[in-house]
Amino acid sequence: MTSERDLSRNEVVRRCERCETETRHEVRISIERTTDGEDVAPQNEKYARSPSRITVCLACGSETRQRRVQHD
Repeated sequence: MTSERDLSRNEVVRRCERCETETRHEVRISIERTTDGEDVAPQNEKYARSPSRITVCLACGSETRQRRVQHD
């Protein structure tokens, strides 16, 4: 079993649904477009972005994305 000391800064140990066990995962944050541009005024398109948390299993390569939901 991997201890927290063995992990790099951007790694966590989580359950992988594909591997069906606890594995090391790389975690990163990505700023992604939230629109294709058609539903936003052209001057506001550059602001139509949202952070997503991307987690990749280092054993099998399975990737999950979790978009941050903003509330008004």
